[in-house]
Amino acid sequence: MTAHGPVLPIWVCAGCGSLWPCRIRRRELLIEYEGAPVSLSIYMASRLVSASTISVDHEVSGSG
Repeated sequence: MTAHGPVLPIWVCAGCGSLWPCRIRRRELLIEYEGAPVSLSIYMASRLVSASTISVDHEVSGSG
């Protein structure tokens, strides 16, 4: 398990405070998904959908 996961809803890295995915997490993801670029794309697409949903929820509730 990595310390460099996203802090929601602001999408910064829990490990270093950079925008997520930070440089370290990007490197970890490349290693974790080595030889499986489609799986990495699906994972990152799911994170994009999650970010979009959170953003819309905050706009609708007036807290964004």
